[in-house]
Amino acid sequence: MITLYLNHFRGFEDTFIPLDDVSFLVGENSTGKTSVLTAVRVLWSNAVWIDGRFRVNDEVVGGFNDFASNGDKWFQVGYFRHEPGEKTGYDAALLTFTGRGSDVPLTLDVRLLSSHTELHFHVDQEVRYDKREEAESIEAAFRAWVKVDPWLAEGSSLLKTSPSAYGPLGITGALETQESNLYYEQMDAFDRAREAQDEAMDRWQKARREGSQEPKPTLPPLPARPEHPGRYPPTTLGFMAHIEWLAPIRAKPRRSYDSVIEAYSPEGDHIPWRLHDLPDRSKLRQDLREYGRRSGLYDDVETRKFGDAEDAPFELRVRFGGRTPNLINVGYGVSQVLPVMTTVLDPKLQGAWFALQQPEVHLHPRAQAALGETLFEMALSPHDKRFLVETHSDYVIDRFCYRMRKAHKNKEQALRAQVLFFERVGDKNVVHRIPFAPDGEYPEDQPKAFREFFLAEQLQNLGY
Repeated sequence: MITLYLNHFRGFEDTFIPLDDVSFLVGENSTGKTSVLTAVRVLWSNAVWIDGRFRVNDEVVGGFNDFASNGDKWFQVGYFRHEPGEKTGYDAALLTFTGRGSDVPLTLDVRLLSSHTELHFHVDQEVRYDKREEAESIEAAFRAWVKVDPWLAEGSSLLKTSPSAYGPLGITGALETQESNLYYEQMDAFDRAREAQDEAMDRWQKARREGSQEPKPTLPPLPARPEHPGRYPPTTLGFMAHIEWLAPIRAKPRRSYDSVIEAYSPEGDHIPWRLHDLPDRSKLRQDLREYGRRSGLYDDVETRKFGDAEDAPFELRVRFGGRTPNLINVGYGVSQVLPVMTTVLDPKLQGAWFALQQPEVHLHPRAQAALGETLFEMALSPHDKRFLVETHSDYVIDRFCYRMRKAHKNKEQALRAQVLFFERVGDKNVVHRIPFAPDGEYPEDQPKAFREFFLAEQLQNLGY
């Protein structure tokens, strides 16, 4: 399990958000659901680790004032694992950002934990750092970090690095270089001292063989042999090795598509080309057909080329019964769910994380329920996919819980799943964790606002 942390960030104050195998983000508009997914996107992206800027690769997601709460001069995002992860990543990270106005936020303070080694960097006109071995448990170390005012937490030692390396990746690389250089200097001194001792003993032994009665020389003690400082995790600084994003507003269908492949986008612009290149007997093609039949949306999705040339344009057609109309001539829900299902069902993404924003958009209840069933199946072994799902659909969650209940009754694999219920309390966003029992039931001690939220929805549906 991973816990996300937000502080002074878009209305979240000192907030810990556990992420289970499957987490459904539920609540009214403007309660922070999308803000949480934005924080996850930034922590996962390369840009924040490379140059220390709060952005998603080349995409600027906002200026400092868009994120800092109530005029605060800094905000924090971070995470910690509940169990040690891969040796190529950090088990905990806390990043503090500062800035002003519409400027992209920059890192002010960085704390990292790996293999019981704590690293702390404070970035101002220069970079200062602290390093501590044998840290407490991962969670205990992280909770100690968040009690420290990052504005005042200057490090005790100077790190020799250039401003261009002020991102966490550059800073840890500079520390590794600095420690390695010091190690080799100390090793050179150790080797010279040992050679001097060996030479002194050789001279004394030679003199003894020649008849000298000179007593054995008293040699100065050798300096302690330095230990190699080791390496810091250089590759996956982010807490999710791979994550797929799907936006709530997805690409509109077209009558035809040319041969130039669209680049990947969270809106799914690239999906028609993915389907075009998909072999008819592939596992993904079979699973897409199964979802179509289960949801009642289609029997199959086909591509047809306009001509025999390899780069000829093509169209997407939807088979339903005996008809195969163009994608633009069927219900809008089909074009909107295809990016979701093509991504979620992809067997190449085994073990990946998925952040889905309103995947049920434009789907009727049967198709929404089928979506919940698919999410459950993809979270099981051997797929082992993990989901963050922002949703307003009871049908998705209820079908997921039904499958949990059925699996529990049959003594099949259990999942850790939860609802994260968001609400606005005064000027703050609050998150309530509501974990499902192994049989898919909600706990009895649900937040009052959560019960009222769904009661109001049910009454509205009944016309009251």
